[in-house]
Amino acid sequence: MKAGELSCFISNFHKTMKKIMITAAGGPAGFCLAKYLSGKAYLIGLDSDMDSPAQFYCNEVHSVPFAVLPNYKEEMLKVIRKTSPDIIIPTFDEDLLFFDSVRDLIDNFILLSPFETIHVCDDKRKTANKFKDIAAKTYSLDDAIVPCTYPLFIKPAIGRGSKTGFKVDNDTDLKYALSQVKEPFIQEWLQGPEVTADTFADLDGRLLGISPRIRIQTRGGISTKARFIKDVEIEMICTLVHERLKIIGPANIQCMKDHGGNWKLLEINPRYSGGLGLSYQAGFDSITPLLTIDSTKKTIRVEKMSPYYGVTVVRFWEERIAGA
Repeated sequence: MKAGELSCFISNFHKTMKKIMITAAGGPAGFCLAKYLSGKAYLIGLDSDMDSPAQFYCNEVHSVPFAVLPNYKEEMLKVIRKTSPDIIIPTFDEDLLFFDSVRDLIDNFILLSPFETIHVCDDKRKTANKFKDIAAKTYSLDDAIVPCTYPLFIKPAIGRGSKTGFKVDNDTDLKYALSQVKEPFIQEWLQGPEVTADTFADLDGRLLGISPRIRIQTRGGISTKARFIKDVEIEMICTLVHERLKIIGPANIQCMKDHGGNWKLLEINPRYSGGLGLSYQAGFDSITPLLTIDSTKKTIRVEKMSPYYGVTVVRFWEERIAGA
């Protein structure tokens, strides 16, 4: 086959593939999606960094501004209209809020949970209030100044809080933490271990699988080593979350053991987790079903799923020359 014919063949082949847009495609979750969907769909990666690793697996990578910048919405809509993806997969918290706000402005299929779910999960105060019976104990600011309540954990109430959280052991710690956190969410300090459960639901919100993993090792808040466990209490918590909130597609639910040895709900994120690749390698395949989404009929073909319980999965780094 001549070079021109080969180019034409590849172009025509790409036209038959689903066009899937992945936001934050260079981030932990976005990169895993791109890696495991590469060659199976035409991938359009969005990232604020053109040198992101998304370039090694996506067919196209488009630079978009950070979500906090004023031109973010305009540029995102511009790229979406230019590339016309069949399916959009948001993988970043700020992207969930953005796509929720533009549902009526674009015709593309977005794998996204309803408004209530996104906003309850984005505000930890709302999450704790909705799940009082299974969530970790929380405190008001007045409660927190009582010495007997220490230790505490303080993090921002809105968005990705755990990365900027503070353990509080005394009044000095409390004063410092409150000076650093604008809208504080005050929670009992839990020693752990910590579990992240990846879950997946169909487009009607029916829960199809739970993949709980103990975070053995982390780097920058992202799990790099995890052991997959079967635990009835964690499964009960995840099931209750899905019963009270309609979740479409992926979510990750974080739990930690309290001093009495009981699992307590910490956070719910209605998106793929940064440890997505760990669950995928453990046999919990919530990625391949994306290829079966019919964006016109709003359907997905997916069976119930579970991980290989008892296995430990590790993540390692790889180096490549950007743009090569």
